[in-house]
Amino acid sequence: MTAALGKAGALVDAAVRAGANNVEGPNLDTADRSALYDEALKQAIGDAKGKAQAIATGAGLTLGALVKVQEGGSAAPVPLFAEDRAAVASVPIEAGTQKIEASVTVTYSAGG
Repeated sequence: MTAALGKAGALVDAAVRAGANNVEGPNLDTADRSALYDEALKQAIGDAKGKAQAIATGAGLTLGALVKVQEGGSAAPVPLFAEDRAAVASVPIEAGTQKIEASVTVTYSAGG
């Protein structure tokens, strides 16, 4: 944790003590979001192909060529907390983990 991040909680506490009733941030993010999202897209394509193969096999068909790929919306990362922070007296600001997801819709040709 960087020194600036370690001081963020005290800064928020000071703002509230001074009368602030609406505090936004800090917003924490990963430096390599783009690379992680690209990897999530690759995994989503692979997962979709596996499911398409299972469906084709179950239907007695042969999975054909990939015809179309459409990227789904990318959601903002969601911080994962180990415990409820609402009951803590001071505002802790600390690094954590994020879940980066990607979704795709794929269309394959199929043959009998």
